[in-house]
Amino acid sequence: MFVGSGVHLATNRPGAPARNIPSVPVVCRAVPSPRIAPWEGAPSLELPRCRVWGDLQIRKSLPVRLSCGMRKFEFCLPSLGKSVPTGEDWFHEIKYHGFRVRLERDGDKVRLITRGGYDWTRRYPWIVEAALKNRRKQFVIDGEAVVLGVDGISDFSALHSGKQNAEVQLCAFDVLAMDGEDLRPLPLSMRKANLERLLRGRPDGIFVNSFEIGAIGPDLFRAACGMGLEGIVSKRIDRPYRGCRLKGWVKVKNREHHAFARVVESFR
Repeated sequence: MFVGSGVHLATNRPGAPARNIPSVPVVCRAVPSPRIAPWEGAPSLELPRCRVWGDLQIRKSLPVRLSCGMRKFEFCLPSLGKSVPTGEDWFHEIKYHGFRVRLERDGDKVRLITRGGYDWTRRYPWIVEAALKNRRKQFVIDGEAVVLGVDGISDFSALHSGKQNAEVQLCAFDVLAMDGEDLRPLPLSMRKANLERLLRGRPDGIFVNSFEIGAIGPDLFRAACGMGLEGIVSKRIDRPYRGCRLKGWVKVKNREHHAFARVVESFR
């Protein structure tokens, strides 16, 4: 779906590739790798090497042992903004109206965890099946569980009703860990590149949220509002992933959207 000049919104085809993934030079050299085990009782994976991207190194640390609730992977939350950032160092993503979830895979084990810590693995089987079909055996993805209409727009009423759980997909917008490596210290631009590689050739059930870069943000927001969408989320391309409310993530809501009042209330 194309809106305006140079503004691209996600289509209703979940296999469509994300746009504007930047070309990121990758420099690899041997450094000690932490162990990552997504939940209590899962085996730790000791990898002999990990990557170093540019000047940013995943530093040597004690083995990372993740607890049952994945408390080591807290959600990064956006701040509520009144205007869309216009600098060249921002990514802009369409805000899908759904449920925020974290997808964890370790071997043949998959979990879907909500912001409230609930395990919704059995609720959305299509996402779980897609995760198990991925060639990578261990990863953690941040995204939004959504039901898409024939026009590619998320249908929150259908999602909330629970009557279409078999049709719920994951709109993926970040990757926190992959193959035993903690990717959260990396800047967003590099995590986006890793997410695209992780989901390249992906089956239906998980799709990458497309985005635009730089000054086009306000135009994208106006187009989203014109279509009755929830809004957009703008993110600094150079920021790491942190489990807190981050000023480098800015959510700008469509004030005419019915979800706006609930979001405002949550910040009070």
